[in-house]
Amino acid sequence: MINYIRHDNEFYGIVKLISGEEIMGVMIATDEDESTVIYISDPLCPTLTPIDKDGQQGLIAGFVKWMLWSDEEFYIINESDIVTI
Repeated sequence: MINYIRHDNEFYGIVKLISGEEIMGVMIATDEDESTVIYISDPLCPTLTPIDKDGQQGLIAGFVKWMLWSDEEFYIINESDIVTI
């Protein structure tokens, strides 16, 4: 069980999944069957885009919807799929 976050309280966080994805959003952690389940609403993924302006290089930071073609408002993530929160 994930014990370093408050369960049953809403918080804004970032989850690193075992797939390598990083997802951020409003979350609630609950205990179910000896493990933690995370409910996340309207999740976003951070993006970095390199740019070149007037000979200087930089990065643009932004966000994209996690599941681009889905109309779901929240998702459920099992503890076994999480590296860290």
